[in-house]
Amino acid sequence: MKKYKGFDVIEDYPEDGWLKGYFYARELEDLDADQTQKSAYRDLDYIRHKDMTIYMLEIKPGEKILDVGCADGAMMVYCGLGGGEVYGYDLDSDSIKKANEYLQKYNIKGEARCGNATNMEFSENYFDKVVSSDFFEHLDNKAKVEILTEIKRILKPDGFLVVKTPNIKWLRLSLFYKRIRAILKFKNPFRIIIPNTHGESPEHIGLTSRSEFCKLLEDSGFLNYEFKWSRNSKITNLLNLYMSSIMLEIPIIRDYISEDVIVKVHKPFIQTFFK
Repeated sequence: MKKYKGFDVIEDYPEDGWLKGYFYARELEDLDADQTQKSAYRDLDYIRHKDMTIYMLEIKPGEKILDVGCADGAMMVYCGLGGGEVYGYDLDSDSIKKANEYLQKYNIKGEARCGNATNMEFSENYFDKVVSSDFFEHLDNKAKVEILTEIKRILKPDGFLVVKTPNIKWLRLSLFYKRIRAILKFKNPFRIIIPNTHGESPEHIGLTSRSEFCKLLEDSGFLNYEFKWSRNSKITNLLNLYMSSIMLEIPIIRDYISEDVIVKVHKPFIQTFFK
């Protein structure tokens, strides 16, 4: 069977493929590549990182959970199947329609709403937990602080937020490695880019690192947060499982080899009551 990034490739993208962790087998990082093919692969690394985000939420039955930047509702479905009453917020009306269709299809309680996450139509202290997965890379720093501040407002006093967003330090390290490899093969290194960062309207304008996200959290009024580092299968394949696991324990190195910035952010408890 044909492989792509180490995973099996199928000829046609499956129904509900996004929920199942499927991506089109296209070289988005290669400016010269054909982007029209419809073959797909199931990215188990992506699924592993999504799972980690869900585990960190520690969902309990009946909890109200908000997905900020919910897109077509994949994370809402996962949280709903875990027992949560789920809500979503996104600017794209087509995505909101799809998200609500998913909720109905899987008989999940909740709804997705269309609107700007800088001013969400929920009362203070409303949600038990908030999640935002692969959303903050689409925002500039001003919007990030505004949205984080708004999330702090709608979280319950003992609530928390979990964020997952691509790690710019890893993407730059990976880009350097791939360009060096291209040079050794006598190919143009500049045809290789960080995906979604080029073109007339690049989507990923706000890629960030752990240290940069710390500042954003502080600027938003959050006091306590803890980061999680996930194993990188690319490093594992290059070295071995033991070495890649050891590297995740080394503070500076793990900031470069983790594919995502994943953080659990607690709402300030005392300041909720004594502002």
